[in-house]
Amino acid sequence: MTRQEPDYANWINSDLVDAVAGGDVPRPQDDFHAAINHDWLSTAQMKPGEPSMSAFREQMEEVEQQVKRILADENPQSHVGKLVHRLYTALLDMDARNALGMAPVLGRLERLQRVSTLGELTAFLCDGGWRLTTSLHANEVFADKRDSLNNVVYLGPDSFSLVDANEYRERTAQGDRTKAANDAYQTALLKKVGFDEDAAAGLVEKAFAVESLIATACLGADAPGRDDFEEITYNPLTREELEELCITYPLPSLLDAMEVGSSRKFVLEEPDWLARMNEVYIPENLEGLKALLLVRMLMDAAPFLDQDCSELTEQWRAARLGSQGSRPLEKKAYDLTSALLGMEIGLLYTERYVTDGTVADVEHLIAQVIDTYRARLDETDWLSRETRDKAVEKLDAMTVRVARPKSWPPFEQLDFTDDADLLELTLAIRDFRHACRVEKVNREVDREEWLMSPQQVNAYYLPTDNSINILAGILGGVFYSPDAPIEERMGGIGMVIGHEITHAFDKSGSKYDKHGNLGESWWTDGDRAAFKERTDAVARYWDGIEVLPGKTMDGKLTSGENTADLGGLMCMAAIGHTIPGFDWAAFFAAYARNWRTVESPLLAEFLLTNDVHAPGHLRTNAAVQQLPEFHEAYGVRPGDGMYLPPEMRLKVW
Repeated sequence: MTRQEPDYANWINSDLVDAVAGGDVPRPQDDFHAAINHDWLSTAQMKPGEPSMSAFREQMEEVEQQVKRILADENPQSHVGKLVHRLYTALLDMDARNALGMAPVLGRLERLQRVSTLGELTAFLCDGGWRLTTSLHANEVFADKRDSLNNVVYLGPDSFSLVDANEYRERTAQGDRTKAANDAYQTALLKKVGFDEDAAAGLVEKAFAVESLIATACLGADAPGRDDFEEITYNPLTREELEELCITYPLPSLLDAMEVGSSRKFVLEEPDWLARMNEVYIPENLEGLKALLLVRMLMDAAPFLDQDCSELTEQWRAARLGSQGSRPLEKKAYDLTSALLGMEIGLLYTERYVTDGTVADVEHLIAQVIDTYRARLDETDWLSRETRDKAVEKLDAMTVRVARPKSWPPFEQLDFTDDADLLELTLAIRDFRHACRVEKVNREVDREEWLMSPQQVNAYYLPTDNSINILAGILGGVFYSPDAPIEERMGGIGMVIGHEITHAFDKSGSKYDKHGNLGESWWTDGDRAAFKERTDAVARYWDGIEVLPGKTMDGKLTSGENTADLGGLMCMAAIGHTIPGFDWAAFFAAYARNWRTVESPLLAEFLLTNDVHAPGHLRTNAAVQQLPEFHEAYGVRPGDGMYLPPEMRLKVW
């Protein structure tokens, strides 16, 4: 299938402010996204220090104001309230932070600098050093993809300073900008702890050289677009098998120090990464490894240190993402508190702002969507009856979670000493989180555990327990109001629900059975091939659409999310046909408002290669034009910018 090239001309850059500000309002038949959102796109302003504004961010700001009303209580009575208040006020107390300067991190840095042999480096990392930095690997305790009732330890590379491992193989202009921003930031931080300009610059280059050696063996940001991504990142090992693979890199010892080394099984996500770590973890690279840990430790600590470090962090963000100005201290304190104590805030937030009525209303809509999806799956004529029955079984087995967890982590086990400085508060929180992870090793999965804090403006499908999760934070703004017309609720939260359910049947989610186990057991070979033909068509349709001058979409990377958008829209349309007098124009307009976004060109370029979601204007335009109901509602005809001939329209589910 090829795209009808002339129809796309009016869409390019429709989400960028300069393309609509002060201009004529386009016809919805030519550029639906820009037409519906024109006034908003013409006036939306990015806040100081922020690289974007969107419907999601507007709702995030509403949630922020609600949370700040909780934080304004200077005498909280609950233990959780006291934890949150203590961290937030410590972040706001810049006088105390300035008085300490770099002292909170100096002792930790000096301990690392005294390391003179590879054995001493291993001892440093095993003797609590892993707590002080992001270390050299990532590990997480999570449900086993092939045995979803039991937890397993996943192992893989830590994040990289250029984000995408592909940038270390073939540098782009975006990578050059990111590296320049990183270099300036890291050099300034090193000078803050006593290194002169030349020594600091030398350490930065040593760190990058070692990081490059590691990154060039790792998967890039485009890897999730691979059809075999789930399989290639699942490599189960026993402890003995892991030890055999660790020739020089002391991963088993590190895992023991972290108290997760007793796991019955380990899943190595990137075998090539571990092989490269064995090549890198040698005496010749000692100084480079120390430099890498040093700069990571400083970058990790900087947001919690003095005013100068806080400003340097803002400058670094701006250089990488294209934001203007700096976030005010109150905003930075809120963001950091939310990042560190998100679930604790979630408990306080849902107690105050989530009602049983809202939960019941959303659960009712979910039940309606599931009923409609069941009928659509049952009528999918390109699948065999055997596979259709299995798909319906998976749908009926789906767990639904709305707004708030039924149970919470053991917050009473987290406490702060009276004399702890800000950095020590953050370490206490990390220790608590880590202790919770350790408790999960060799245990059954807690299927009531939430992966995101409920006040986040988001929703997600979790394949390993076949669940959809609609968070409290998204139940507002353009997405949901109990008083809104049904068309707006369906175009907002209804579309979100349908989108998440479709993830159970996208090219990744469809590989998991109704219990959350990775496998092909519910597909026949012929049905899987027919499904792949349709998802490949989705990938081809979006692939290559120009979003910025010379910058195009990666259809494979975004095919899962685009499939979910199509599935959600078509499910909502099916429900719309059952409602007398349904206002189709209002429904599609509500859907378009979900994706209104303005962002800096640097962020837009970054997201093209690092985000599995398409840009906002394509989530609107390229999706709605697949539905005949859209063409009929707005009178779209051949020659209009939004017109797509029926024979080119896509449908997966």
